[in-house]
Amino acid sequence: MTSRLSHHHAFPLVISLVLGGLLVGCASGPGETDEDRDYFDGGALKDPEPMTLVMTGRVLKSQGRTNESEYILRRVIAEYPGFVPGYTELSELLLKDGRTVEAIVVLEQGSAEQPNNAMLHNDLGMCLLVAGDFSKARTAFDRARSLDMNEATYTANLAMVNGLLGNYDLAVELYLQVLPVSDAHTNVARLAEAQGDLERAKSDLAIAQRMSE
Repeated sequence: MTSRLSHHHAFPLVISLVLGGLLVGCASGPGETDEDRDYFDGGALKDPEPMTLVMTGRVLKSQGRTNESEYILRRVIAEYPGFVPGYTELSELLLKDGRTVEAIVVLEQGSAEQPNNAMLHNDLGMCLLVAGDFSKARTAFDRARSLDMNEATYTANLAMVNGLLGNYDLAVELYLQVLPVSDAHTNVARLAEAQGDLERAKSDLAIAQRMSE
């Protein structure tokens, strides 16, 4: 999945400001109110903003602190259910950790909260593709493309999954909307070969070679 958040150029500062207040004193002492509790101990998500926390979760992930990163991101989507980066970042973490089914659940939740967000549907399609559910992946990619016809990635992904389903002519048609003719047929040839359809693969490769001459 492609990255949705721009890189922050002051991560050390973010970590010192955010984690300094979040990681110290996880146990609540006598007389502490809920507002006094830190984030990792179940305190309210008030400050910093959810985007900062998502970026902090990314840094924790890069440091191998997966459990802490997941905890932050799950709190973000629980307390800010309409905040799309929380879903995309958490699903990416889960997918990389081999927890594809959990990633799908997260993105289905995000898509239900933000049904008109093309990125969430596209990412859901990618996870379903990894899980081998090509039919549902096609539905997700089709939804993403219908929401944003100008994003070539969504059209290419829809073409790819149609090729994997054996809908080669439709795959070519879709690829031609975003790729040169030779590249469109080369891609379909590779998809056909992956499905064991060597005759179709040979046909599309021949077309690709003629168009590239």
